[in-house]
Amino acid sequence: MNVMKYDWLVETLEHTNVEANNDFQRKYRVYWVMNQARLSQPFYQTYFNLLEQNKNNPEVSIQDICRTLYNVAARGNKRTLQFSFATKLVHMINRSKPIYDKRICDFYYLPEARPRQEFSIRLDNCLQSYNFLCQEYDRVIRENLLEHSIGTFRREFQTEHFTDIKIIDSLIWSFVKLARQGRFRDRTFRH
Repeated sequence: MNVMKYDWLVETLEHTNVEANNDFQRKYRVYWVMNQARLSQPFYQTYFNLLEQNKNNPEVSIQDICRTLYNVAARGNKRTLQFSFATKLVHMINRSKPIYDKRICDFYYLPEARPRQEFSIRLDNCLQSYNFLCQEYDRVIRENLLEHSIGTFRREFQTEHFTDIKIIDSLIWSFVKLARQGRFRDRTFRH
């Protein structure tokens, strides 16, 4: 997790045409680990076009983003549901929205979408999990369940643009990463 890179992306998004800014696109793709997915150039063009068109629309629809991206071949001529990247796009537009990715799904034991399912069924399943995350993060904030951890994060990293939602996401992401490394089993985790 690189706080400065995230802050730079948020600030740059507000002041540039991201559809035409190759430096922004390159840094965005690295930060959100998009390059590992090996997506097509038309997919990236559509993705950054959507980000630019909607960057001032905090009510952007995750369903519309997913449907638009699905209509573009992501790899070769294959269309895929790139739900995680869609949530990252929505989060950049409205940082009070959570991010859905493998580590968050693992933490909450959310069901994985089956790749062979029809698109609409897969999207509905992902949306159910996403709506759960929205409600769960709101509950965590409302009930101050991570108040100490969020405060410690803010003091440690002094970020300008991390919302409580993004901090919760980062804490969960780091927790799962450490757990996968065996840090809890080996008792090498330090708080």
